[in-house]
Amino acid sequence: MKNWFLFSSKVCGWLFAVPAVIWLCVACYFWVNRIDRQFSWEKATAVVTDICEVGEGDNTYQHSCLTFTEPQTGKSVTVKNQFGSSPQPIYPIGDSVEVIFPAGQPEEAMENTFIVNYMLPVLFTIAAFMFGVVSFVSFVVARKMERKITAAP
Repeated sequence: MKNWFLFSSKVCGWLFAVPAVIWLCVACYFWVNRIDRQFSWEKATAVVTDICEVGEGDNTYQHSCLTFTEPQTGKSVTVKNQFGSSPQPIYPIGDSVEVIFPAGQPEEAMENTFIVNYMLPVLFTIAAFMFGVVSFVSFVVARKMERKITAAP
């Protein structure tokens, strides 16, 4: 019975270690991508000009439509905010919001907030950390069991 518990602890450790490493790699990719985005994308100040509703009934979400002037060409660009809220919009009409966008692609603009930029990296980092803790505890339990089994007469 002890050998079975030892074996299952090691298997559990590896089953949680592999996703932890994968999620940590994905989190690192997102962190590097988001940090690069902060330093290489252009910034502009947008104004909320309209509120767009998406969905029906209780599943209705409101998105802010952001309008800004592209610094290079001077043309006016309107984009829909990526995050919606219910029952009230995140930003009321007339609010100023900083947006970032790749050079020459103002239609790809997104608001420059912590949630928009860093939600995915934070979630993947937390998931990797949680799976890593479970894996670590499983390996520690397996090691203690192994010592008990080898020390027992």
